[in-house]
Amino acid sequence: ARFAGRKSFLFLGSSLGNYDVPEDQLRLLARHMEPEDRLLIGVDTPPSALSGGKTEQDLVAAYNDAAGVTSAFTLNALAHVNRRADL
Repeated sequence: ARFAGRKSFLFLGSSLGNYDVPEDQLRLLARHMEPEDRLLIGVDTPPSALSGGKTEQDLVAAYNDAAGVTSAFTLNALAHVNRRADL
């Protein structure tokens, strides 16, 4: 479904780093964007690369918490977007 007007696109928490070639994902996204649209990308510091950088354990815990809060939040966001897009 296409939405009229200006759209905002969002990548949370370094999700681009999960792709083998992140640039390909950005090119795909760009093909669906209009000049007035906006893109916000959240990033993390590389594990231990900088003073105070996050460890691998920190990153895993942030995106795969034992209580399932992150998963529940993500699934709820996807369900909401699908409802809004009438999918």
